[in-house]
Amino acid sequence: MDSGLNQQFLIFYVTAPTRSEAEHIARTLVEKKCAACISLVPQVDSFYWWKGVVEAAEEVMLIGKSTIDKKDEIIEVIRSVHSYEVPEIIFVPLFAGHEPYLKWIQDSIKR
Repeated sequence: MDSGLNQQFLIFYVTAPTRSEAEHIARTLVEKKCAACISLVPQVDSFYWWKGVVEAAEEVMLIGKSTIDKKDEIIEVIRSVHSYEVPEIIFVPLFAGHEPYLKWIQDSIKR
């Protein structure tokens, strides 16, 4: 990776119950410069345990791109606007990528 890119990058996943809630979460994260980009994947079929019962739901998946130093702020923002009692917020390290795109992520979330 280019020495000019000194951030540790990450991808994060969040599910939401509706398109409008997913859009609200995405817009809030981008406006607060927590994420450079959020992609929405409509109609994700989820099966999961909740309170001792297997549940099924149609959800919207959010895929965000950011840096590790934004992790706590991302969690705080999502928890403040998400309707789920326990929202899915999963981080995956992004160990490599197209350097101009990584630089764009870095530049997009600067305050």
